[in-house]
Amino acid sequence: MSIFTPKINDDFFEISFEDSQTNRLLNLVTEHKDTYGQNENKEEIDSVLSHLVALDAARKEKIKNDGNIDTPNIDFTISYGLNGKRVEESMSVPLGMGHFEKGINYLRENFGVDLESKKETQKLNSRLDNFCSALKMPPKLALDELDEKGWDTIDKMADLAKGLSSPEFAGFLAGFQGAIKEKRQGNQINNEMDNDKFANLMAKKLNMSAKEAKQIIENAQKEKTSNTKEIKSTESLIEVSQEKIKEIKEKSEIAIKNQKKSNHKERERSNQNPSLGKNR
Repeated sequence: MSIFTPKINDDFFEISFEDSQTNRLLNLVTEHKDTYGQNENKEEIDSVLSHLVALDAARKEKIKNDGNIDTPNIDFTISYGLNGKRVEESMSVPLGMGHFEKGINYLRENFGVDLESKKETQKLNSRLDNFCSALKMPPKLALDELDEKGWDTIDKMADLAKGLSSPEFAGFLAGFQGAIKEKRQGNQINNEMDNDKFANLMAKKLNMSAKEAKQIIENAQKEKTSNTKEIKSTESLIEVSQEKIKEIKEKSEIAIKNQKKSNHKERERSNQNPSLGKNR
């Protein structure tokens, strides 16, 4: 008797986070939720990925501040339909290195395990990019929108950026939020309203006055040009760190391959002379 396996539609896509301490601390896994995108809920995917990009940016700011690249990994699995079948790919990506803003296919190529769909590259890559379109800088959802959805993103960003003073962190948040709003090209009146709204949110989250928070936002907008130059300089420093990580990863992969070869030879020797295995 054959077991009927339902055909998986190409519109199917989900992202699931491992039940790890890091994922729980960052609200990626809760008591009731660890998988996003069920029932083709694209808004849910945009929401969790925008939250993730914001967390990555906060940790990156922390690394820029103290140079310590000791950072947690985010472990997750993407599931999608391919030729009527369900395909799953798992990844473990270090937080704070700017990897997440480079898109899902960058993550798959650099951190994916046992990719089953390498031959489907161009068409599949485009489809996955569409599913994960919030994996970019700036992300799709602003910090106040994520707060309204209950992600507690600013608090989690603060946890990842410990060591920054409240004004420093507030300035970073203002610049991050401003980049998202500018991308949408809102008019000046709405920008003023957004400033007031976000100032109140920052004041609440960072224990400062709304007036002080609004001043920080306005200063961040005025200093945008100089901040852009500083960000470019910072990016080059982060890239150096990424090169070091790449080097470590390559050495690890070589060591694993050598170990597998050694184990294979050992098994062959044991098969040829069973007594070797028994005496060890």
